[in-house]
Amino acid sequence: MDTLHNAPTPKFSVAIKERHSRIKRVLAEIRREKPLGKSPLFKMSLTFPSFVWSPIIDSVYSFGTEQNLDNTKATVTASKKPLLRSYSTSSLKSTKSPEVPLIKNCSTQAVIPLKTGRKDVIRLNMLTRVANSSIIMKTQVASSQQSELATQRSHKLGAIPKYLTSRKAEWAHLEEEKLKNMPDPDCPIGHVIMPESERLETLNRLLKSQLELNEEFNCLPLSKDSLRIRQKKEDLEKQLIKVEEGIRVLSKPKVFVRLDS
Repeated sequence: MDTLHNAPTPKFSVAIKERHSRIKRVLAEIRREKPLGKSPLFKMSLTFPSFVWSPIIDSVYSFGTEQNLDNTKATVTASKKPLLRSYSTSSLKSTKSPEVPLIKNCSTQAVIPLKTGRKDVIRLNMLTRVANSSIIMKTQVASSQQSELATQRSHKLGAIPKYLTSRKAEWAHLEEEKLKNMPDPDCPIGHVIMPESERLETLNRLLKSQLELNEEFNCLPLSKDSLRIRQKKEDLEKQLIKVEEGIRVLSKPKVFVRLDS
C-alpha cells in the first residue's frame, strides 16, 4: 500500500519525463556551447518550465568570479540529483551533472558573442556600403571646396585683384565728372566755358578761312589801283583782322562764352 500510495500518477510521470528531456536538451546545449550557460539564467531555465533560455540573453549578464560559478554549479547539482534518483523512469546513462568549465580572468563586463552566418554577412555589407558612401560624399565635398578655392585664387599672387583695378577706374571717372561739373573759378559772372570739341572745331574753321583770305588777297593786281580794288583790299584786311583775333582767342586752353539774356 505504501508503495502504491507513493508511486507517481501517470500525469505526474509524464511531466517528469518532459522535465528530464528538457534537462537533457539544456545539458546538450551546454556541452555544445561551453562558454555560455554559466549565469543564474541557466538555473532559472531548469527551475521554471515557461522560461526560455537563450545564449544571447545569457551573454548580457556578467558572470562574476570563480567562486560565484562554483556556487551556481553546486546549487544546480543539488536541485537536480533528487529528481533524477527518486522519480526517474527513463534509462539515463549518467545522473552526474556535467562539469561547468570555469573562466579564468573573467571581466565584470558582458561579452557579446559574435554571430556567424548570413546575417553577419548582410550586416557587414551594409556597414561597408554606408562607409563607402560617406567616404564618397566627403571626397565630393572636398573636391567642390577645392574647385571653389581655385576659382577664387585664379589671380596671380602679389598682383592687384581685378575688382580693385575696376573700382579705381570707376573712382577716377567719377572724379573727372565731378571736376567737369564744378564751376570754374576763372569764369566770370554771366559766362560759361566753351566745350573743348566745339572750341577745336571753330579754331579749325577760322584757320581755313584765314588761308582762303590770304590767297585771295595775294591774287589782287598790284599795277592797277582802282577804287574797286582798293575797297576789296580794305574788306579783306578787315576780315583777316577778325579771323586772326578769333584764332588768338580760341587758341587759349579755356574759352568763356557770354550767356544770352
